[in-house]
Amino acid sequence: MPTLKDIAKLAQVSKATVSLALAGDKRVSAETRDKVAAIAKQLGYIPNRMAQGLSRARSQSLGVLFYGGLTNPLEDFFSDTLMGIGHEALQLGYNVVLLGFSRQMDGERTDWTDHVMRSGVDGVIVISMTSPLYGFEKLLAMRFPIVFIGKRQVSGSSTLKLNEVSTDHYGAGRAASDYLRRLGHSELAVAAPESASAWMEERIHGFFSGDRKLLAEMNERVYDVSEGKEGEATFSRMLAQGYTAFFAIAPHLGLSLLQALHRQGIRVPEDVSLLVYDDFPSAALQRPPLTVLKQDMRALGRLAFQRMIELIADPEEEPKQILLSATLLERESCAVAPRADG
Repeated sequence: MPTLKDIAKLAQVSKATVSLALAGDKRVSAETRDKVAAIAKQLGYIPNRMAQGLSRARSQSLGVLFYGGLTNPLEDFFSDTLMGIGHEALQLGYNVVLLGFSRQMDGERTDWTDHVMRSGVDGVIVISMTSPLYGFEKLLAMRFPIVFIGKRQVSGSSTLKLNEVSTDHYGAGRAASDYLRRLGHSELAVAAPESASAWMEERIHGFFSGDRKLLAEMNERVYDVSEGKEGEATFSRMLAQGYTAFFAIAPHLGLSLLQALHRQGIRVPEDVSLLVYDDFPSAALQRPPLTVLKQDMRALGRLAFQRMIELIADPEEEPKQILLSATLLERESCAVAPRADG
């Protein structure tokens, strides 16, 4: 049976445009509407009845829910993603409705079904810093359009496939290691927080995946950095081991490690190289400017919105996981490994 995807391919437009064209939406040119209608007729396309019912009730509004983890939800992770969503929404005439900020607390089990349905939105994009997520089980069972930004699990199932748009964290870790090894570094170490998230763990495993020796010594080369004096002691242990390059898997760790290097008179990048995940506003202003692996949060927002439009057009589509590669921004904190003889 032909699908919206088949029509979109022949018409050389997006599935979202096909959906709008078949609904007679005036935002699509008359020429494109006629072209899409002709292809649909030629293929014998039969509209999905469930999708038709949703189409008639559409509000042209999309909900965004920030879920758990940050003290200030309006920091870069959230605001950049929201900018990407808003840009795409503007192009298609959608309103973006903030459904709320929720910090998941231990034992908290909020069911979002009533809140989402009362809002009247056509779908929800969930921007989250935590996993597993609670309160979305009923909405998913109803096949209500939901897109999660980041690889996530919902409570009650570790195997349920979701519509996800995420940075490839494993690939980012691998890219970090490959870059440093191309510069001639073999003595590598990773700075990680004491309680690393699942996606931070992916970066760590990706980092050590490309070299058997590194992989065998992974536990010895990952340093869990806490706050305060204990963190300072951890940095001191790291710097005493003779590593020539460090990978900090979060911005605050990169800054703290750079400061520790300065305090001990270790030059960056002449003595050691420092690579940081992710980019942040002051990274380019440090001494030296930090080389980073940047995740494109605006692109994640754009892709999440585009996936949402596909789901609204066809709620019975199979879940899809979209991965976006991190980008290396070379500044001045990484250099060729120093010679062993100095």
